[in-house]
Amino acid sequence: MGTLAKHFPDGQRGDYVSRNMIPGKVLYLWCEFDNTQKNKYLVLICANGVTILFTINSNLHPSMSKNPNWLACQVPIRASDYQFLSVDSWVNCAKVNELFDSRLSIEEQLRNDPSPA
Repeated sequence: MGTLAKHFPDGQRGDYVSRNMIPGKVLYLWCEFDNTQKNKYLVLICANGVTILFTINSNLHPSMSKNPNWLACQVPIRASDYQFLSVDSWVNCAKVNELFDSRLSIEEQLRNDPSPA
């Protein structure tokens, strides 16, 4: 299976990615967490200056359920509203995803897009 990136000429690919780096967009990015590496959906909150991303999780971590303040920061997102989700999920607004050091590193990954089309 090919990648989405190969369906765009090089110049158009970069322009498309840059134009779509707007708050509210859901991005599918390769993430390297402490103990695992995998593709994750992230919601882009801010891309001007500091890049702010929130992670979408299919399950709530048990610690979230035990802390009412953290639980209040978990926003439900329904699979029926977003075709890329296979199950109802949660946007974790309690913690900014800090895996990416800049907007440019995110744009570079999206331009190279290793995900299947």
